Amino acid sequence: ASATVGSGTLSYNFRSAASTNVALILTGSRRLYGYSFYNPSATAAVVKFYNKATAPVVATDVPVFVVPLPATSERIYWNLFGKQGFNLGLGIACTGLIANTDATSTAVDQIIGHVDYI
Repeated sequence: ASATVGSGTLSYNFRSAASTNVALILTGSRRLYGYSFYNPSATAAVVKFYNKATAPVVATDVPVFVVPLPATSERIYWNLFGKQGFNLGLGIACTGLIANTDATSTAVDQIIGHVDYI
């Protein structure tokens, strides 16, 4: 779900399911302003960001970048100007391994986080 916050940025909040958690956050040209991810589990996981106008296809589409989450770790990123590179739309997926061809499902609540974008 998305909601307007602050000065016009949007926030996408999620908790991982027992899947690759593929989602098209929003179509159209986007800027990524920040994210916060927490992995409370004893197993590593990876969040992948895609420049897509449709939902990403895990193990087929190549992500713009990935965020590795070691076991029991947190990753926080904030960029006042916004990261470009999402001219088609902003997509996301979560997998168990870092390879672009990986389609390993995450566990329920293995990744908890949010993405701030406009």
